[in-house]
Amino acid sequence: MKYLVYSLFIIPFFFSCNDDDQSGSSIPDPIIEEPILFPLALGNYWVYEVAKVDALGNEELLPYNDTIRIVGASFINDETYYTIEDNNFGFGKVMRHVRDSSGFLINSRGNILLSTLDFDQVIYTYEAGPVRIEYTMQSEVQNVNVPFGAFDCLNFEGILSDVNDEENTPRTLFNLYSDEVGLVASNIFFFSNRESTWERRLIDFKLE
Repeated sequence: MKYLVYSLFIIPFFFSCNDDDQSGSSIPDPIIEEPILFPLALGNYWVYEVAKVDALGNEELLPYNDTIRIVGASFINDETYYTIEDNNFGFGKVMRHVRDSSGFLINSRGNILLSTLDFDQVIYTYEAGPVRIEYTMQSEVQNVNVPFGAFDCLNFEGILSDVNDEENTPRTLFNLYSDEVGLVASNIFFFSNRESTWERRLIDFKLE
């Protein structure tokens, strides 16, 4: 069983005023730029190397690359949704339909997948059979090095547990996103395999 989610990055804003201004005029409200968290535009794509990592941290770079592409757009319930083609670490294509909604990433079922407003609390829960994954947008910024370079990222973290086995230690998924870039790195694993994980790391991307 494989999982992949999308995470978002929120940027701070900065403003200043002139100490010499004695006119008494009110200081305008700071301009808050809309964060470009997961850039949604036809033709955008991201390319990743894929590595298999064992429980001791040893890794094997696999002989293929992974890709995410935005391949279409359509209207669903009067909203524009973008179609994302995800090769899912090389395990097979997954198609998703998502839209941006004022700091939220929403799928075609109306589920809020990500938020730039709610941090350090569970904002999305995925359940399938005995598997439960609780996703939280972590507020701490992480500096991440991947083949394409270094990025400041936020982690859309998933904690996976087996609801039928309370003694089974939960596992952690990371999904690292950087503003105006998109997904920088993420991981998946098979639910039945506690020995290995698969990681993908950005090697190239293009935004329209």
